Amino acid sequence: MDIGDLGPAMKLFLELEGEVKQPASVLRQPDLLFDLYNRLQDIYRIQNHLAVCERYGELADWAARQSCRELQAVSMLDSAIVYHYIDTPRCIRLHQEALIFTHEFGAKRHVAHGEVGLIVARLSEARGDVEQLKELMARTTVILRQALDESYGALLAHIYLLLAILAYLLAGHGVMPWSAFEKYLDLSMNAAITYKTGGEVCMIYNLKAVAALRHGRPVREAGAYFATALQLLRRSGLLFLGNRDLTSENIIVLSNIVRFLSDHGTEREKFSLALEIRYYDDLNDGTQERPTGTVAWARARFAQFEHDVRKHRVLGQAAVPDSVLFDSKTGYAICLGC
Repeated sequence: MDIGDLGPAMKLFLELEGEVKQPASVLRQPDLLFDLYNRLQDIYRIQNHLAVCERYGELADWAARQSCRELQAVSMLDSAIVYHYIDTPRCIRLHQEALIFTHEFGAKRHVAHGEVGLIVARLSEARGDVEQLKELMARTTVILRQALDESYGALLAHIYLLLAILAYLLAGHGVMPWSAFEKYLDLSMNAAITYKTGGEVCMIYNLKAVAALRHGRPVREAGAYFATALQLLRRSGLLFLGNRDLTSENIIVLSNIVRFLSDHGTEREKFSLALEIRYYDDLNDGTQERPTGTVAWARARFAQFEHDVRKHRVLGQAAVPDSVLFDSKTGYAICLGC
């Protein structure tokens, strides 16, 4: 799961959940139950199904309390992440509460994770304030030094991508060279490859595409980056948008891809994407009136996706989400999870 293989991970965790529910199962141990429920919480967050994600979060918290305080710290941090895009003030508050607890009972790496998550959560309120952005960059740099000193390899790609986004925003304000953004983005990619952390790579390619469009580089370059991001989403089973609750970054990246194809894509590319994107209630969508696979059906379905993105910028949302970062020049979305 950590390297992006969501489908196989989901299969194994559901099989394990079936096993632990057996009354005589020897697997019903608090630490194992925590790991199971915590992973299922994250899977349903990634699949944008808030209600199920919250229930598994409650189960993970219960199991953590039966085990040890270090797992409680992990549970608190992972529950905060869920609300990043849908209730940012709550996300920030939960991160702050989790960090107080984690400083006392958690491991150093959990403190670092929590501090990074809190900085990411504050990006949306700081994006227009140069001094706040500089402060967040300084704090992130301190965490980076600690992560390098303590060999937190799995966290490095995330930290470098956060630094890249901060550099991007500061460069947009004219107070940092764009070369700093490119440097951190390359470091993030290198760390993701070195430590096999697949979650950041899709967001890296999304950011590469947005930067290419901002700087007026050839459309085919941005298209290649978006095509790579789409392939990564496809391989990880993330073209299924679940309940479209906007608890994960796949919706944001797909929204960018829909917009890009709307402006620059071929009919074949639009047709293909219309067939691949799925969510729970799409059978009730008016575009399903025509048989799946017909050109007219695919056009109508893509037109609906296009309408959602043009109106609210992110698929499946009732309004433009304030918590999502949008490039000031192109309007494309930039994303990084907590």
